[in-house]
Amino acid sequence: MKIFAEMGGELVLAGKVPVEIPLAAGVDLAALTAGDESPDRFVYMRVGKGGELSANGRRWSGAMLQKVVDALPLYSYRGHPTVRAGESAPFQDFSTAWIGGKMHGGELLVKGYVPKDETVLKERVRVSLAAGKPMQVSPWGAISGRHQGGEFAVEDFKPERIDWGAPGTAGFRSSSVLATGGELTETEESMMTEKEILELQGKATRLEGELQTANTALTAANTKVTTLEGQVTQVGGELKTLKEQAAEKVKVEVKAHRETLIGRLPEPERELGGELLTGETVADLDKNFETVCSKLKKARPGMRIIGGESRTQQEEKDKDFAQD
Repeated sequence: MKIFAEMGGELVLAGKVPVEIPLAAGVDLAALTAGDESPDRFVYMRVGKGGELSANGRRWSGAMLQKVVDALPLYSYRGHPTVRAGESAPFQDFSTAWIGGKMHGGELLVKGYVPKDETVLKERVRVSLAAGKPMQVSPWGAISGRHQGGEFAVEDFKPERIDWGAPGTAGFRSSSVLATGGELTETEESMMTEKEILELQGKATRLEGELQTANTALTAANTKVTTLEGQVTQVGGELKTLKEQAAEKVKVEVKAHRETLIGRLPEPERELGGELLTGETVADLDKNFETVCSKLKKARPGMRIIGGESRTQQEEKDKDFAQD
C-alpha cells in the first residue's frame, strides 16, 4: 500500500522549514488531498517553544508541547471558542487540518492541510508572509497546573484544537507561519521511526564498508589476473622461441647429415643421389639412403660407397686382406 510519509522536503532544502515533519498516525494524505493540486495546500507552523511564557502568563514546558504532537491530527478554527475547554461549542467549519507535528530544537512544529475552498485563508497567509508579519496559531484545550512566582506552570494539557489567531494576538509570541507548499514525498508501506532510520543508516554504512572491501579485493584480483596474463604471455613467447630454436636445430642437423650421406657416394653419383635422397629427420635420411644406394648399385654394379659399407662388406674386405 502506498502512503505519503513525509512532505515539505523541498522547503527543508530551501531553509524555510528546519526539519521534515512526519504525518500523524492514521492520516490518509492521498485521500485527504484528492483532487487538490494547489501549490499552497500545505502550511508549516511554529506553534511555540518549550519553556516559553505565553501572553496569558502560562509557562509551557517542552513535555506539554509534546502532548500536542501526541494528540494530532487536530483541527483549526478562526479564533478560540468562547466556551471552556471540554464544553460544547457552536458548530464551525474548520479551516485547517493539522496532520503532522514534531518537537525540534525545543520548538513545536506542525504542518497542516488547508482545504481547497479556503481561498481567503490561503490569501491571508500569503499576504502575512509577504508583509513580514506571519499569521500565528494557538493551541487550545483543558489545562491544569499551579501558580508559582507570578505565573502559571502548566503541568497537564489535553489539546483539542490549534486555532488561527490574528498576528500579535496568539498566546505564544514565537508562533509563526514558516512556509506554504504543495509538494509531498511518496513512500511505500508506512512511516519510518527514528530507530528504523538509524538502523537503515547503520546498514548503509556497513554496506558501504563491505562494498569498499569488495572493490579492494576486486582490484587486487584484477591486478593478479593481469600479472598472470603477462606471465602466460611471457611463457608462451619463450615456448615459441624454444620450439623455433629446436626446429632450426633439427633442420641444421638434417641438412648436415644429408650432406654427409651424399658425400659417401662416388663423385659421379652424388648429383643423382642428392636428387633421390629425401627425409625430414636423420632417421628418415638413413633409411632412404639405403634405398638410394640400392638404386644406384643396380645402375652401376661396381659402385662403392665411401665409408658407407655394411658390416658384412667390411668383413669381406678384411678377409681378402688377410689372405693376401
